Amino acid sequence: FILFLCCAFLTGCGDKNTQQNGVMAYADVQAESEMNFQREGGMERVMGTQFYQGEAVQICADRSNETVEIYLYREDGSRELLVEGLAEDYYFGYWFLAGEGNLYYWRNWMVESIEKLDTSGKVVSRIPMKDMGVQQIMDMCQLADGRMFITYLEGGMGSAYTLAEVHSAAGKVSKVNTVKLDGMGCVA
Repeated sequence: FILFLCCAFLTGCGDKNTQQNGVMAYADVQAESEMNFQREGGMERVMGTQFYQGEAVQICADRSNETVEIYLYREDGSRELLVEGLAEDYYFGYWFLAGEGNLYYWRNWMVESIEKLDTSGKVVSRIPMKDMGVQQIMDMCQLADGRMFITYLEGGMGSAYTLAEVHSAAGKVSKVNTVKLDGMGCVA
């Protein structure tokens, strides 16, 4: 239960963290429950909702002529084209926009990998997940220092949430075994 709480709070991401005696401490966790996105008449598919550069955004995909375009929508209704000309396979899955502008993509059942794409849509790394037994990635976030984390389910029904750090440059993911949430006295 405590791990679930820690993962649930972390999925909003924070902007301060420290390491004390081998325990990672997170503070200033953002949590926003009301997001009101106005999109006009588009047939885009919502592929993710997240915080990006301090504001709530949605990542959406539009499929036409056997290609996919990925857009960033802001709450004010404005949109920005992030990448275009992707294969139709990218219309089915989830997206996360990292602070430096790279995109992360994964299909969310029996996850085989997380792909990191640059702003031109080129896959720059593929992080294998199949051997970790990941059933479903629940969320991804990025801390202010650039580190990326995911929460995921491994195993079958009733399995617990697991927290892991994504090391895209090394092409790997490592489980985080101990998490302390500052100000809450919570250690998992």
